[in-house]
Amino acid sequence: MKIDLCQQPLDGVTTDWLAIGIFEGDQAATLPAELEPKLAETIARRRELEDFSGKKNELLTLYGVEGIAAERVLLVGLGKPDSFDRMTFTNAVSTAVRHANKKPGTAMVGSLPTGTSLDAKQLAEAAITGALMASQGQAIYKSASNGTAIDSFSLAATKETHSAAQEGIASGTILGEAINAARDLIDRPPAEIYPETFCKRALELAEPVEGLEVEILEPEKLKELGMNCILGVGQESVRPPRLMILRYRGKKDDSAPLAYVGKGITFDSGGLSLKTADGMVDMKCDMGGAATVVAATIAVARLGLPVNLLCLTPLAENMPGGNSYRPGDILTAKNGKTIEIVNTDAEGRLVLSDALCHAVDLGAAHIVELSTLTGACMVALGNDVAGVMTNDDTWAEQVLAAAKRTGELAWPLPMYEEFDDLIKSDVADMKNSGGRWGGAITAAKLLANFVGDVPWTHIDIAGPSFAAKEAPHRDGGATGYFVRTLVDLAGQYAP
Repeated sequence: MKIDLCQQPLDGVTTDWLAIGIFEGDQAATLPAELEPKLAETIARRRELEDFSGKKNELLTLYGVEGIAAERVLLVGLGKPDSFDRMTFTNAVSTAVRHANKKPGTAMVGSLPTGTSLDAKQLAEAAITGALMASQGQAIYKSASNGTAIDSFSLAATKETHSAAQEGIASGTILGEAINAARDLIDRPPAEIYPETFCKRALELAEPVEGLEVEILEPEKLKELGMNCILGVGQESVRPPRLMILRYRGKKDDSAPLAYVGKGITFDSGGLSLKTADGMVDMKCDMGGAATVVAATIAVARLGLPVNLLCLTPLAENMPGGNSYRPGDILTAKNGKTIEIVNTDAEGRLVLSDALCHAVDLGAAHIVELSTLTGACMVALGNDVAGVMTNDDTWAEQVLAAAKRTGELAWPLPMYEEFDDLIKSDVADMKNSGGRWGGAITAAKLLANFVGDVPWTHIDIAGPSFAAKEAPHRDGGATGYFVRTLVDLAGQYAP
């Protein structure tokens, strides 16, 4: 998609689509000055007729508007002004582009809303992120794909906002491409994306980026380092496990890094504790945490943010067979702690245990760990909200603040000592599943054993990382959830 700025008065722009954001309510629409006399009365009348109210992602197409050169004017609902944020605008632009993709015409011009708390750079960044997200879907393998119609998106700017909007276009392009890279990795089938090929794809994405170093630990090195949990989970698969490490030194000094750790189960059958057939269908998405942290790290490096950053992704397939790890086995993690296996379908926390230990050993000052870890978190918070658990409330507050700035939904869950009893084992230091009750928290409680005293925040993205069906602003499948939060957090990080 071609992205650029448009400085021409909007009423004279020749384009297939002119997209205008409209807030919900009875008040007069806040329009660019050149459009106000041509659209205000029409919009007011449409409100009276209840054809259009301005609710989030609501659309109304106007044809042949007198005095406007565009073929169509597309009114896009922005919701109530007091709830408007970056995510709202990203979704609105994405909704508009996705709608236009189904119609004739290849070019769209969008305007920036006025009177909001966001500046021109933030608005432009949000808009371009949304336009790029709308250009990609999960129908990668359809032989007769409709493709996307919109191949040019221009953002209107004035002389006063031109410079800031240009900056927003640059950062929005990087964010949109990062989100799409994560989505593409997650949407690919497990026959195509497995530990080795995940690393290969990540290398392709990282290679052109200045300042990024990539290290891949193969099974021999994992064994040497005592990463028996990664090895145990992946030992039955014909596709051996890996641990990939990305390093970015944006501060140009030796200050302790921030670490992002992402679960990378490239396919989860459940192992010997086998899932149902229906339960396996979407298990290509069980590496959503790994895809997210890799994409975010690459975006941080492309943006040149002043932060030292580590990214660790433990990668494995969890498969059944004669060489699988078994219920009753005892695995010893990198830090020497032992884990009794009571359910081989609770494997993500096992690979993460070794990766978290390694992050600590590499000197991480703070850790954020992302994983599609538990269905229990979806039961608690639904499909759209990530669960947040931590050993350090101050650090978690910083992560939650980043999520709030980007508009990504997350909610803290308690880590009371009472939950520790649920993962006690009679034969090892702990067991890998605490049973049905409080499952999202007991999984986090296990992980807390592998971070020492390092401030660590666990984000369970099992719900929001993968969508069963499409919404107006996005296709079904991978969503790229939390890439924006991780990038924002890295930009604000001050240990």
